[in-house]
Amino acid sequence: MFRAFGINAEPTVADGALFRFDVSRCQAIGEALEAELSQIERDDTRALLCPTGVAPTPDDLARVEPLARLVVRARSGWLLAVIAEHRLTSHFQPIVHADDPSGIYGYEALLRGVAAEGGFIPPSAMFNTARGAGLLFLLDLAARRSAIANANAHQLQGALFVNWAPATPR
Repeated sequence: MFRAFGINAEPTVADGALFRFDVSRCQAIGEALEAELSQIERDDTRALLCPTGVAPTPDDLARVEPLARLVVRARSGWLLAVIAEHRLTSHFQPIVHADDPSGIYGYEALLRGVAAEGGFIPPSAMFNTARGAGLLFLLDLAARRSAIANANAHQLQGALFVNWAPATPR
């Protein structure tokens, strides 16, 4: 598959292989790896991304990850852009008193991503990508910040309920 991109393998330690390519090709290479390898192959293959011109050292062994995670991360540029460009917004679902439905107790924040062209990105697409790419903490933190900022901007009164991803540290 790498040969199709004009990339040759260079041998490294422990029967490993080094593939050098420009970061701008990550998305296309990630898509090709996803198409060419089974999920089991992507899960069982380990990989490490290093900056251009930096050779891996034994200290880098702790950063070796399943190829499946790196493939998802390579294809997650859109999510990183949404987070970096603050294209997250929150919608607010009112929570009412059970004994008096006309009185609002608070609001549940519902995260939505905003696509570059203005449409909404479903939370499932964002969280599935974040989970697979190892970016769940980053998205969860951005979601909490969005909920607080948007609640403040709308001057909401009452309790604010913000969901956390279960795996995210508090």
